[in-house]
Amino acid sequence: MGILGPVEVWSGDRRLSSGGKRQQRLLAFLALNANHSLRPSQVIDALWDESPPSTARDQVYNTVAKLRGALGDARAAITSEGGSYRLVVAENDVDSLRFQQLVGQARKLAPADPRSAATLLDSALGLWRGNALTGLDGRAFTDAAAILDEEFLAAHELLIQLRLHLGATGGLAARVAGLVARHPVRETLVARQMAVLHHDGRAAEALQVYARTRILLADELGVDPGRELKAQYEHILEEIAESEVTEIPGERRYLPRVVADFTGRTKEIDQLIGLTREADGSAVVITALDGMPGIGKTTLAIRAGHLLSDQHPDGQLFLDLHGHTPGQSPTPASTALDALLRGVGVQPERIPEDLDRRADLWRASVASRRMLIVLDNAADAAQIRPLLPGTPGVQVIVTSRRRLAMLEGATSLSLDLLSADEAAELFRRIAEPGRPAMDADVVQEIISLCDRLPLAIRIAASRLRARPTWTPRFLAELLRDEDHRLGELAAGDRSVAAAFAVSYQHLGAAERAGFRLLGLMPGGDFDAHAAAAILGVPVIAAGRLLEDLVDANLLAQHAATRYHFHDLLRQYAHTTVLEECTAAERHAAIRRLLEHYLALGRAAERVLDPGRSGATPGEPGDPLLESAEEARGVVAAEHRNLVATLQVATKHAVPDIASDVAVTFGPLLVRRGYLAEALDVYERGLDMAKAHGDHRTEAVLHRNKGLALIAVRQLDAALHTLRIALALEEELGDELGAGRVHTNIGIAHIRKGHFREAIPTLLRATSLLTGGTPRDRAAPLLNLGVAHTGVEDYDAAIDCSREVLALTDLDNPYLEATALLNLGYALTERGDTDDSRWYLEQAGSLAHRIGATEVEARSLVFLAETFRAQGRIDDALRQGRTALALARDIGHRDVENRALTALGRIHAAAGTVEDARHCFIQALQLSTRDRSSYTDVLAHDGLARTSLSAGDHRSAATHWTTALSMARATDLPIADRIAAELGRLGDHQSPGGPGPSPRRSEV
Repeated sequence: MGILGPVEVWSGDRRLSSGGKRQQRLLAFLALNANHSLRPSQVIDALWDESPPSTARDQVYNTVAKLRGALGDARAAITSEGGSYRLVVAENDVDSLRFQQLVGQARKLAPADPRSAATLLDSALGLWRGNALTGLDGRAFTDAAAILDEEFLAAHELLIQLRLHLGATGGLAARVAGLVARHPVRETLVARQMAVLHHDGRAAEALQVYARTRILLADELGVDPGRELKAQYEHILEEIAESEVTEIPGERRYLPRVVADFTGRTKEIDQLIGLTREADGSAVVITALDGMPGIGKTTLAIRAGHLLSDQHPDGQLFLDLHGHTPGQSPTPASTALDALLRGVGVQPERIPEDLDRRADLWRASVASRRMLIVLDNAADAAQIRPLLPGTPGVQVIVTSRRRLAMLEGATSLSLDLLSADEAAELFRRIAEPGRPAMDADVVQEIISLCDRLPLAIRIAASRLRARPTWTPRFLAELLRDEDHRLGELAAGDRSVAAAFAVSYQHLGAAERAGFRLLGLMPGGDFDAHAAAAILGVPVIAAGRLLEDLVDANLLAQHAATRYHFHDLLRQYAHTTVLEECTAAERHAAIRRLLEHYLALGRAAERVLDPGRSGATPGEPGDPLLESAEEARGVVAAEHRNLVATLQVATKHAVPDIASDVAVTFGPLLVRRGYLAEALDVYERGLDMAKAHGDHRTEAVLHRNKGLALIAVRQLDAALHTLRIALALEEELGDELGAGRVHTNIGIAHIRKGHFREAIPTLLRATSLLTGGTPRDRAAPLLNLGVAHTGVEDYDAAIDCSREVLALTDLDNPYLEATALLNLGYALTERGDTDDSRWYLEQAGSLAHRIGATEVEARSLVFLAETFRAQGRIDDALRQGRTALALARDIGHRDVENRALTALGRIHAAAGTVEDARHCFIQALQLSTRDRSSYTDVLAHDGLARTSLSAGDHRSAATHWTTALSMARATDLPIADRIAAELGRLGDHQSPGGPGPSPRRSEV
């Protein structure tokens, strides 16, 4: 019997008929379950799926009888026992069984005799005559066919692997290519194809296979290539490259600072230094420090590292592995290796994905180096092993709460509590400056109550030093309460969480209140201004409190003006505020924080975009930002915190001010390229405006959200939200609001290439905004100029830009930069490249100065086109590439598309046809979500020209036909020129010039 293809049955060399279709299905089902009894219900399910007739059991009986009759002498193979049916055959009698038998034998034989295993696999695969169970439908057969097809592919993959091992790849590439064509997203098969091509000396083709597959996986499945496919890709790159290891340019000293009041640990430091001196140079020196939480493992490791630095002249690295960091998972070995490799100078693109290969590269990178590596806060030995160097000369210090007894080759050093003398000295060094000498017996009681644990001693002494009115005896009284002595981190019947509680009790009333309320702080970090807002105190007082908390190690400071909680302390502070503050107090604190962000946004707006419509009016107490650089810094520092703050605002029911924050900060986020954060802010702002019934704010947020969606090239979604905004404005009877929405709708039409549709929309906006602010009057004019340029009415476009520049009361550098940009754009299109260059350079300079990255990037795109038109190809490429990088940095898909199109045209002018083609294809791929007919027309026109230059007239005609259809659909002027090119192509004439007409520029 054969089911690996159409179902067949043979008797000797005579092919038998199985009868009708139902008999064929029955025979195939019996073969799939050869030598197994099948109940009538199973047969019924196979023959009729889920809708059998009422006479199904009788029909099965009749079908079995007919099948037996059709098989003639072979009828005895179908047996009936106790109402069940079975096909009794030997394994060689059914091709699927024979296939599975041969594959199983090959797998067992492969390790010892790969050549014979490959022969068996060839025989097994030779049994296939097409797709399994060809022509049979129904769940039972499609499921079985899928399983058999999977076994078929797995056998092929094993055969390819064996043939590669044997070096016998002749004819294999074509065979694998056929399989990949049928299964283009099967990554293991694609990886094998790449390996075969690479083995055959066709590495470039192998890399092209990877590139195609990566795009296919992203487009069809929305995923990146998996580990095996990436590993094969990286392996080929490594084979091509001479070396992956980057030389270390000088020493690398990354150890944190030593605390000024480090005390004791003389014995342990001597041991660490002694291990280095006693090393015989035959192995890596590894020391594993372990001990209870708060025992001082990290502090000691850093201290020893600095003392040993002269013995490790090639550098000292420090890495926190977060093995016991609350709220975080231990750092995976792969991530840790990435950080270490970067630390020694390996470029990110040279770091492989595979863990073993990263470990190999790490060992190679530090081979023959004299370095010290401190691996702090390890979870266990398994996390550490891949990070260990393999050559002498490198010393490793590992810290962990656990004893790493299973870390091979390591010397364990368990830290004990400080001696009584060391603990007392540490306490005095921290607490005693500025105080009279403290009673020795009281000090001994305090350090005893702290269990001579360094962390507890440091916190207690810091509190005593910060409170001049406290006495050591008062502190001792506080520490006698066992329930609040140590913290959460376990050490017998003590915990570090209790130590945090003690430090909290040692704070004065104002400091305790501050610590509590800071537990409400959303986001990652904050400055003294945000702290002052949430605390309800002046900035100077907040700054002093923050510094006090840093001194007590209750806050961390990663930059001069930015503070953050470590995770455990953040959790403790948040728990405390929930327990000790009323809901009204928490609500008021969050409201103050939102008011701070609102004022901060207004201040940034006044510098970056004065006069913007829809903004919340400024107030006398707002922060003063004196420069665009300072305002940009505010947006950069706070962009992540804004999302978290609005999320918290939802819980605390302050929708009015939260939606105002979204209105104010949203445009600033868009302008700086934080588009994902801007969209998140708008969504949360809209939710709160709706909850508050604030239709006016809702309209403004929809209007601004539309611009953000335009920036990420979700143009249909942008038009949808803008139409909602327009309906709201019209319902409110707000002509100015409606005019602003019409302006944004016009921008969306421009981005889609619908210039003629944009013009009446923008004229309507101009009419509605006549009585608005100078900014209101300028915005539709600016975009009207772009639309006029799109329909090649350059004089009208230039007039629009000059009218904006002539507004004496505008006082808005952003709009001024945009007007200069549009004027330069129109002049470039008209062919006045000398004049256009000056305006574009002025626009780019001003945009850079005020942080208007989108405008800056667009000016570079149009400068690139200007230089191309002047024949300055190198300058054009430089400007175009810079524009592309900027666009990608801020995630602006429209500017990225225009930059790619411009680069394609520049490469075409330079004669680098493949580079041009690559740019045009990328531009088309970028616009798949929301098609822009204009940019797509330009890209197809470019692809037509590259095809024509390569002699591919058919492809050129296809692209020009597509471009012509799109251009005519939106009445683009370029349509007539493309039609002329198609006409010349039909007459077998080559078009002349760099564009479809004598014009020197087409963008």
